[in-house]
Amino acid sequence: MLRQALVWIILLGLAQFTDVLTTAADRTRGTIEAMSVSANLLGLGGLGLLWFTKLTLVLALAAAAALASRWVFAGRPGSRLIYGLVLASIQGCAIGLLIVSLNNLALLASV
Repeated sequence: MLRQALVWIILLGLAQFTDVLTTAADRTRGTIEAMSVSANLLGLGGLGLLWFTKLTLVLALAAAAALASRWVFAGRPGSRLIYGLVLASIQGCAIGLLIVSLNNLALLASV
């Protein structure tokens, strides 16, 4: 059970890393960040702050998955539902970010 979450956390981390790399490459080519939160983070602290924020979010999701998994092993009522919701959230984030990264790569190729 925890192994599946670990795989998705790693995929999410790789997707975040790819998003930061493509954002950096796009910025060197003169494109503007369209996502307002990312644009603000880039304006305040550059790529370092953006990467730190994304890494912190991945670690928070990893902690949520570990806690939910621990509850399942302890037999707490409703813990399987919570674990399923946490895992679905991680999967949705990873898939969404992979789509964003592919979009960034397409933008980079067209510039």
